[in-house]
Amino acid sequence: MMKIIKKFSVMIKLLLLSLLLCLTPLDRVTPTFKQYMDFLHENTISEKTYGVEEYMCGDYAKDTIKALRDSCFPVFFAIVDFGGEVNHMAIIFPADGKWWLIEPQTDELLTDTWIGRRGYVEVYRDCTVGQTGIAVCKGFMFEYWF
Repeated sequence: MMKIIKKFSVMIKLLLLSLLLCLTPLDRVTPTFKQYMDFLHENTISEKTYGVEEYMCGDYAKDTIKALRDSCFPVFFAIVDFGGEVNHMAIIFPADGKWWLIEPQTDELLTDTWIGRRGYVEVYRDCTVGQTGIAVCKGFMFEYWF
């Protein structure tokens, strides 16, 4: 019973935060890293089963970004390029004065150490993901090397 009450309490807090974010200009309120992570851990997108040409990294990113944007969290697409033929799609958001790169398949923070490779990230406002997993992105914002 206490578990249900606690989960309900978190859901109410996220709903109130969502309303606050939607009703306040973006330059005045930015969610904290903890608020983003609470939201990500409450949704079930990362629990979906990965399948080549069925549900891939771009699908996780697209659905996670839609859920966050529907709740008025500012979030963007991140194309992680390791210098090979295959890139990876993640999500990136601003919080607590930094940009945070998140793996949408696990809702975990991606760090340079975790990646363990050299490469760069391109950040876009919007991407569409085709059935073959190929992403077409627009609204280039910035890139950085790691």
